[in-house]
Amino acid sequence: MLDFKFNWDSSIETGFETVDQQHKELFRIGRAIEQLVITKCIGIEDRYILDIVCALREYAAFHFYEEEHLMEQYQIEQIEEHRKRHEEYRKMILSIDLKKLSADPYPEMIRLKSALTEAIFTHVLVMDKDMMQEVKKRMAEI
Repeated sequence: MLDFKFNWDSSIETGFETVDQQHKELFRIGRAIEQLVITKCIGIEDRYILDIVCALREYAAFHFYEEEHLMEQYQIEQIEEHRKRHEEYRKMILSIDLKKLSADPYPEMIRLKSALTEAIFTHVLVMDKDMMQEVKKRMAEI
């Protein structure tokens, strides 16, 4: 597994402020998960871990809705592929077993960190950047 650090920098930006702010929130959540992995979840209260999972679920619901709405608004051709990926991520996030997470959080946090890393490399850095370029192009045409 790639040892990705959840540090935001300008190379990640899409150039669309609201989307970038939302992606920064994903990085904040990812950094919290990263810290849990580094500390092997030692001494961490269940409530803190639950708060992180809830933040991730809320983030996904809001961010995916916002992106899809933007794509609909500007009639972006790749919307169905984007929706498909969003649905895969939704399912993954909703499949987090909270009882298992509470009983043994460290392996679950490793799995979640890996999933978020993959999502950033395949979705945020590729699909979202491409989508935002298309949105900007459509905005300029209007």
